[in-house]
Amino acid sequence: MNAKHQALWALVLAAALAGCQTTATRSTDPATQPPPDPSAQEARDALLERPRHSDGATALEPPSPNARLKRDRLAEADFERATAGADALARAAPFAPRALRPKEMAVHAIDVGQGDAFLLEFACGAALVDTGLQRGQASRDRLVAYVDRFFDQRRPDLHRTLQLAVISHSHADHADGVPFLFGGDRPDPLAVRNYLDSGYDSGGGAPDQVFLRDHAQRYEAIRMEDILWLEGATSAVIDPLPACADGVNPQLRVLWGGLPGDAPSQFSNPNHHSVVLRVDYGEASFLFTGDLQSRQGALDGGGLGWMLDDYERDPGVFDVDALKVSHHGAENGTNDRLLAATTPCLAFMGVGSPDDRGSGTAHDHGHPNRNTLDRLIGAVSGTRPRRDVWAFDGADTEPRKRQLTKALFGTAWDGHYVIYASAAGHWRVLTERGESVPVQCR
Repeated sequence: MNAKHQALWALVLAAALAGCQTTATRSTDPATQPPPDPSAQEARDALLERPRHSDGATALEPPSPNARLKRDRLAEADFERATAGADALARAAPFAPRALRPKEMAVHAIDVGQGDAFLLEFACGAALVDTGLQRGQASRDRLVAYVDRFFDQRRPDLHRTLQLAVISHSHADHADGVPFLFGGDRPDPLAVRNYLDSGYDSGGGAPDQVFLRDHAQRYEAIRMEDILWLEGATSAVIDPLPACADGVNPQLRVLWGGLPGDAPSQFSNPNHHSVVLRVDYGEASFLFTGDLQSRQGALDGGGLGWMLDDYERDPGVFDVDALKVSHHGAENGTNDRLLAATTPCLAFMGVGSPDDRGSGTAHDHGHPNRNTLDRLIGAVSGTRPRRDVWAFDGADTEPRKRQLTKALFGTAWDGHYVIYASAAGHWRVLTERGESVPVQCR
């Protein structure tokens, strides 16, 4: 056995031993558990002391006293990840991004394969936007391990409690992680103070939405007909985060949600009902779009076109620094109208490895689409060091290699990554592949 093989076996053995230690630490045998920490339990209880809503949602509010009303509504409106070689070795040691600095927030993009899971970290709390999975144990293990490390090692002060959870829409690749993070069979499920979804229960993730409504203290269904203002809408459930001790008050508002019950039948796909969330942190801003998409086989219409038309009097509410690419880079999730309205300096997505095969994989769906990647490269103003990425011409086609120099981040080529944004508008992205990328947004 040569030195290279010995080093590889040493990494494998270290990972196996770490897994054994983790398993032992998380044992559910009462005889092996340390006594509970009274101070930690008291802190957790204090976080959950507010009463639950008994009758569902509260009325939405404008985000500011001078918010302007919109015009009248339009009449129409499964397989495990397969990674090998260098990537597998890079993942032997857990990704450990640096801690927050004063007046800074972070978005943790968790690599779950072909799915979305974004953990928003602030000095004063955390929020989760989607918790999807690709089929298979590997995707589930990576999600649970990342979230457990976050709460147990990085932010134990949060006492495994989310101030807000959002499921953008009821598809499994955005919701299937719910039972593994919040389920009753866990010895320490995450607590949720506030929960949002579109109220549209159709698709494989619908049972997960229903579960979270019961699990959370307060719940609000985001319906587009209730968002009356050109600046979007907010409420105590949508924006539960207080002003942080560092003096920065995160601002959260919704811009889109479930369509009316009498919407035409072509809007039956839950993607059209995606909750769209804007997050402002001082001079930094994000837009989370779920899987909002245009009409099937077109680049306009559908939920995406309806939303852009609804704000056409003043689309400035979409103008942000960081755009979460809709629908994992599908061709119907990003059009020129959206990019002109958002003017992003960086874009990011959750998307699966091009090497995976089978139902529900990036290869199966053809994500990201080559034309979408071209649009993003043309629209994103920030840059990153050159690297190779892959894109598809369509579903079940072979991926084509592309060289990327724009600030476009994806779990398929970056693994886990963390987007740091300061209240002054400074940006940096750390990736599981070892990159530290400053992004100029102003």
